[in-house]
Amino acid sequence: MVARVATFNTLADDINPDAVARLRKTVRGTPGFIAGYHLGGPGRKSVSIAIFDDADAGKAAHAALDRLPADQRVRATPDSVEFFEVESF
Repeated sequence: MVARVATFNTLADDINPDAVARLRKTVRGTPGFIAGYHLGGPGRKSVSIAIFDDADAGKAAHAALDRLPADQRVRATPDSVEFFEVESF
């Protein structure tokens, strides 16, 4: 398994909740998606964690998000993105 961890030092206050819901639905619908978590929220430090079966599933989720029309995307760019091997315990 692989985890994508994106950190937003300060998430914008004007994040569109419909776009966030669309992002979550799109990523959840990707084959190989295991779990996802959004920690924090608008106006403060936030982290997005998505866990996939493998790196290819993570790439497929990214490609699915890229296919969304520009006006339906979440307009937030992470300050950092890291990938980690996942071992459950």
